Amino acid sequence: MKKTDTREKNAAAKPDSPSNIGECIRLPCSGQFYVLERALSKPRVSGAFDGIEAALDAQMAKFAERNAAAARAFAQLRVRCVREQRAALQIDGVTVGATLSSLTRSFLRPPLLAPEADVAEARFAHVLLVELTLRPVGKDEVDAYLYVYRELADDPLDHGLREHCTEIETPAFVEPFVQPDATRIERMSMRMMAASRGEVRRKTIDAYDVGATTSSLGLHRTIAGTMTLAVPHGGGTRRFDVSPHRQRVRAGTSRLPLDKVIHWASERAVGFSRSSTATATSSAFLSQFARPIARLLDKTPSSVLIERRAFAEAIDEYARLTGLAWVAGRGAPQAWKTVDDVLDALGDTFVVDGQALDGSGAPLDRSRPFAEVCYRSRAPSIPGLKSTDAVRLKVGSRTCKIVLPSAVGHMGGAKDAQRRGLGEILNRSRAFRAVFDGGRVLFCSEGAYGSDDLALATTQLASIFRSVAALGDVHSEKGKTHEHATSFQAQSCFHVIETERALAHPDSALICDDSTVEWADYIELDSAAPRIRWMHAKVQKVASEAAKRARQDKTTLPPHVSPTVAVRHSPSLSASDLEEVVGQAIKNLARLRLRTSDPEFSGRHNTWMSETCALPSKSRIARLRRLGGLRRKADIEARFDAAAIDPHAVYEVAIVVPNYSKTQVESELAKIATGDAQPSVLQMFWLLSGFMHACLEVGAKPLVFMHA
Repeated sequence: MKKTDTREKNAAAKPDSPSNIGECIRLPCSGQFYVLERALSKPRVSGAFDGIEAALDAQMAKFAERNAAAARAFAQLRVRCVREQRAALQIDGVTVGATLSSLTRSFLRPPLLAPEADVAEARFAHVLLVELTLRPVGKDEVDAYLYVYRELADDPLDHGLREHCTEIETPAFVEPFVQPDATRIERMSMRMMAASRGEVRRKTIDAYDVGATTSSLGLHRTIAGTMTLAVPHGGGTRRFDVSPHRQRVRAGTSRLPLDKVIHWASERAVGFSRSSTATATSSAFLSQFARPIARLLDKTPSSVLIERRAFAEAIDEYARLTGLAWVAGRGAPQAWKTVDDVLDALGDTFVVDGQALDGSGAPLDRSRPFAEVCYRSRAPSIPGLKSTDAVRLKVGSRTCKIVLPSAVGHMGGAKDAQRRGLGEILNRSRAFRAVFDGGRVLFCSEGAYGSDDLALATTQLASIFRSVAALGDVHSEKGKTHEHATSFQAQSCFHVIETERALAHPDSALICDDSTVEWADYIELDSAAPRIRWMHAKVQKVASEAAKRARQDKTTLPPHVSPTVAVRHSPSLSASDLEEVVGQAIKNLARLRLRTSDPEFSGRHNTWMSETCALPSKSRIARLRRLGGLRRKADIEARFDAAAIDPHAVYEVAIVVPNYSKTQVESELAKIATGDAQPSVLQMFWLLSGFMHACLEVGAKPLVFMHA
């Protein structure tokens, strides 16, 4: 049982007396801070407290079903104070007025360590709301903040108070605790987001100088968890645990009288007020972190991208577990013969209409409480379906769901007990990305996150782009190969990789690993320095006008006429076309520092040394494309091991995408910061950012090769 202060017990005699509230409780200097848009009212606060107590009563009732005797013997304690005016404080030239609302309530629950035991645990729930009004001396403007502390109780904002306040933006929240060249991070938890499915990595850093310049430890795709910041203060150092994404600050663990807690909260509010105009923290390190988004309902979606590769894997897994096959839904076009045809039809980036709808499809009334918002896609229409059969996005407080047209069908027939719609499989696997607020927020498989510095993020991303002019003349990935061919066709991407110095140095050993279970399309091993480059390529063929006419007229194209043209004639900005190659690159990061002693190396090495590439024709294109500066095949193994043990070894991971123009992509990415970027560009930005930072997290240098 929690130790109870004697004054807290005595307070039961005067349950609704605001005059003794300060003597009733001891609280830590901890809690959440929000901008208060308008003052709370007594009915609103009382209603919120009623809701919190109702939740505690429900918890007690459930406990009483198992232990009625303990529930009857329990003497409940309750102290409630609603909007009591406190004495004004003077803090750093600012007059701070405080209005206090407080709820303290005792209740019973099963012990957490022995929930089935026949004993009861008596606890106290505390809720503290302090409305803080700030008026600088000699000035008329007033800022208002809300301080919230709760312990073992529901969030009061979820009981009708959320509309009165808004979140403090991350830069303004962090800046009061950052003193350049002085503040240090004592400890910070970090993890990647939306980088690789099933491979979310976590790490912790200690004692980092937040006044330092850009570091690969903190980038806009890394989530900063709770930060313990050490800040010089007077003759010593104060430490604050700061969680911007939760709007929470904690200083120490001691429980203090209420007056001291209010004074501490007032100091924090003054700091937030002075940094309220900050658009970025003065720390280059902290300014680059992504932040989890606590409430998606306030964001406006712009586009949705269904991740074909992840969606297909989820469908295949369900088919394997149940033995069920895909069955088309009502209204499905005859062209949909397999589930792959459905995935093709859902492959584009869907632009979302900004009109918020309620569950019935009517425009949303935001003046009334709501827990979910619906949006319809307006472009493109799904091939073969009516324009009204749109993809819909359902947005909740912290999650999203996709509603697909019924025509996409199910796994299994109507009589199958395990029948499941493709839409349900999609949402369970979260195989989609939704972009909000002009690219500033992304919902993905790991949750909802935002970037506070899009200008910095796009600049960082553009720094990994490289242009190779010859890639613009590519027609296909491998080209046509003849039965006795020993090299790839000149107009193929693979030929460019093998012949262009920027992609693979002539003195490097080069291995073609292309297959259905490939680790990479090419692996380059530097013959001089400890450097290994893993390359993943993807080409979308561009049909020639002659081929388009022949297809339209249903005629055969003459043998001497090319069915394709060079990719530079039709540069792409598609995000969906990048999804497969990015996913492949991230998936194989685990093999980056491969050694010859690894069990899977031996079989793969034998294939490289003795076999030819797997192609439709019986070609003679050896997988070991060249030894470069190496003298013998055995040196290949030595290069892998030399890199693995050398702390100065350079590992590079490159995606080669000839369909994209470096100049055009950079130009379009620059529009993100101004809010003028196309929806597909926003999706491409997050997709490539995920690739870049997944590489950085494992110590690899990311590269993207495009045509000039």
